[in-house]
Amino acid sequence: MPEEFDAGVWPPRGAEPVDVSDCYERLAEAGFGYGPVFQGLRSAWRRGEDVFAEVALPEGVEGERFGLHPALFDAALHASLLTAVDDGEGTGGVPFAWSGVRLHAAGASGLRVRIRPGADGGLSLALADVTGAPVASVDSLVVRPVEADQLRTAERDSLFTLDWAPVHVAADAGAMTSVEVGLEAGALAALVGDEVVPEAVLVRVPSYVDQPADGAHELTSAVLGLVQSWVADERWAGSQLVFVTRGATSGEDLAGAAVWGLVRSAQSEHPGRFVLVDLDRDPDLDPDADADADDEGTRTPVTSQELVAATVDEPQVRVRAGQVCAPRLGRVSAGESGGPVWSSRGRVLVTGGTGGLGRVVARAG
Repeated sequence: MPEEFDAGVWPPRGAEPVDVSDCYERLAEAGFGYGPVFQGLRSAWRRGEDVFAEVALPEGVEGERFGLHPALFDAALHASLLTAVDDGEGTGGVPFAWSGVRLHAAGASGLRVRIRPGADGGLSLALADVTGAPVASVDSLVVRPVEADQLRTAERDSLFTLDWAPVHVAADAGAMTSVEVGLEAGALAALVGDEVVPEAVLVRVPSYVDQPADGAHELTSAVLGLVQSWVADERWAGSQLVFVTRGATSGEDLAGAAVWGLVRSAQSEHPGRFVLVDLDRDPDLDPDADADADDEGTRTPVTSQELVAATVDEPQVRVRAGQVCAPRLGRVSAGESGGPVWSSRGRVLVTGGTGGLGRVVARAG
């Protein structure tokens, strides 16, 4: 940390205070909306081109578990952003390139900050704790200007969604040799004998729409046992284990969706050994479906749609109204605001939500 930043003298000598009483309302008007965890700017001052700030984490947010809490580090930049907005410089800039980033101490929950323009057009940052001891420093942070209209209208080249695209089905699809087994323990062992090893072993996964939590625990436990037995038995090295669900990819069957997550992991470790097939939940859209196929524990004969889907050269497919589709990445289509529209109601799944950064995102939302 540069020696000229005497953080032990606070507020800095000769610095003029900046009004931050409604800073986050002003930043929101400029196009930057911050969640409660990221609203850490407490005070700010200016002295010439230097900007000073005092930032802190809100009560209940732990800084001790981090080298430097990401919300605290982000808040260290807000004073500079605010002064740029107040000076009429559009909305200031957003971080673009960092260099010379150093962490001198860990676990801070409050910071004293100095932001100074650099010779390269970037900003240099000096961060200290509330006693004035060095915490972190940044030799150069290059920012790029951005206007609120740009945020709304910029093309979302980096945002993708999951699309289900039709895939080619060969004329002889469904001609493979197959057999169906249940999820009960020892199901695969019962096939051992003089029989010809089938090309595919299909497993009909029962639905638990009314009991998704209990169903997810029960199904994933049974599927895991079956997957482990399949991988351990060399007899199945040239065959595929096909799991058939109904409504797992649409969210109608959450227990089935849990099975998809588990089997996807197995697919990444053992390519070509497992296939996931998701069929219509509505029997009227599936000419081969039995009307009772969705009842818990009910098993019906293998259908032609299941066989056709299993023979497509894709690890994951779903069949809707007789059309076989596979997952593909697609561009997110912009809404009226220029970006994807998030509902303020309902639930959002935050993966890694029990980790440090995941908890910050969850609280900020």
